[in-house]
Amino acid sequence: MIELGVLLILISTLRCFLFTLKRISCLILEGLRTHEGYSIVTFPDSHCQISFDDYHLLITYLLKVPPLEETHKGYVLIIDRRMDKWSSVRTLFQFITSFFPNPLRVIFLLKPEGVLQRALEVGYRSFVDNYKYKVILCQNSLELRDFIAADRLTMDVGGLLKYNHLEWVQHRMDIERMKSSAAVIAESLSEFGRCLKETELPNDVETTERILEVQTGEHDAIKEDFRISIRKGLSLLRQVRQLETKPEHEQLSPTRLHNVTAIERMLVQLEDTERSFDLFWAKHLHKLTQCLQLRRFEDSFRKLQAGFARHMIYLEEHREVGDGPERVEALAEFHQDYVDTAMEDVVAARALRDKGEELLSTKDTEIAGSLMPKCAELSRMADALTSALDRRTQVLRLSENMHRQIAEANQWCKRGVDLLSAAPFEMNQSTATSALSKMENFICDGHSLQLDALKGKSDANNLILLTTTETSTLLAQVAERIDDIRRMSAARRDALQKFASQSAEKPVQVGLDTNWCRRGRWTWITVGDFEMQNFNYVDFGSMVEDHSKQ
Repeated sequence: MIELGVLLILISTLRCFLFTLKRISCLILEGLRTHEGYSIVTFPDSHCQISFDDYHLLITYLLKVPPLEETHKGYVLIIDRRMDKWSSVRTLFQFITSFFPNPLRVIFLLKPEGVLQRALEVGYRSFVDNYKYKVILCQNSLELRDFIAADRLTMDVGGLLKYNHLEWVQHRMDIERMKSSAAVIAESLSEFGRCLKETELPNDVETTERILEVQTGEHDAIKEDFRISIRKGLSLLRQVRQLETKPEHEQLSPTRLHNVTAIERMLVQLEDTERSFDLFWAKHLHKLTQCLQLRRFEDSFRKLQAGFARHMIYLEEHREVGDGPERVEALAEFHQDYVDTAMEDVVAARALRDKGEELLSTKDTEIAGSLMPKCAELSRMADALTSALDRRTQVLRLSENMHRQIAEANQWCKRGVDLLSAAPFEMNQSTATSALSKMENFICDGHSLQLDALKGKSDANNLILLTTTETSTLLAQVAERIDDIRRMSAARRDALQKFASQSAEKPVQVGLDTNWCRRGRWTWITVGDFEMQNFNYVDFGSMVEDHSKQ
């Protein structure tokens, strides 16, 4: 995640620090302070000869260890040269004159104690007296305690506090490692944050999912870095404190207080940075997730839109209403299977609309302009397809009812033909009465035929059924046959009624006057003259022909 160049810089910095720590015994910052609050820096009597560059590096690093509020107050230097030479003192003073970045209040010099160095003191005394900073010469540690209390000094300069330089160096090395880890995390966050800000929201589902997966993986890796750094920091904090529970500052030795403070400060910074990162990621994740939901919505919308178009084309192409009850029943079963399939898309469209309305509830103005018309279109398509499917179902139901009524009408007409052709040649009062009763019952049964009522309906489904060429032709033919049978039956009934009303007792041959029996192209001559041609479902044909005219 981090570029190789960044890692090399961090490794180089750590190596430089380790090299510096090898020489750090020339300069010590124990964390001690004077009664006035000035930080104490000690140059121990270690006979360590360093160059100005090493001195510059050491003093720059050590003066950054204390908290910022302490560095502003200033420093007190304790230079122990009791076992060293005056020339070393002059060299160190020159270094201090050349570079000391913070306020310097006073320098306490434990001057050299050698016999030769005492003889040379007079020659160097003027240099010390004319130095740019205040210098207090001390013959020994007892004189030093006159200015600084023993409990604020380490044992090597006559104080009471123990100081383990190797332990301090090890703690500082661990702290610097922790800083390096924090720097790596900071660089990772910077790079990752820049990547997130530059991320453009894609227009397809696959790219959005891939970006979300990659960036989530990078986020998880950074979070793991945070967890590792914080866990190591807490472990180091317990190690430096040498206590399991958090002690008060008064319980810590001054030599550890700075390190504990530094670790706590880094832990707080890590936790604050992690919280800020979590907030930033949550906003970005919400935006990316919402983009993914929108792209999925749009993808599903396009698929449903194409599906609805196919359904409407299918219904437009399949408008057959059948030519008989069996065919209509088969069409109805096939249509019901299609309805079950098509309604899955209707349910999916309404569920997608609800999902879109849920996205709209987030009050995001960026997606509202895209979602609102699509939600409205989903509702419209679902309602339109549902209406079309229902209309097709109703049309087939009406067609089935129509063919059932046509079948009943055919049966009734066939009964009528049979009844009309079965009239006896000789009639008496009894046979006339029986024939009249049968004819009246037949005519009464004809009142139950509902083809006329079907024509009278004006709803859309009925209009669709009646406006098809096959249906309108079939209904016209059946209606014509029914009217013919009704007219003939009515004429036969009237003739039978007239005959039954007569009081003649002997059998007579029935002869009907063609003038009153004539109904359009139908003419009832005599029963003997009745001749029936072919009768079928669609066309009855001519049932009686006019063989002669009287």
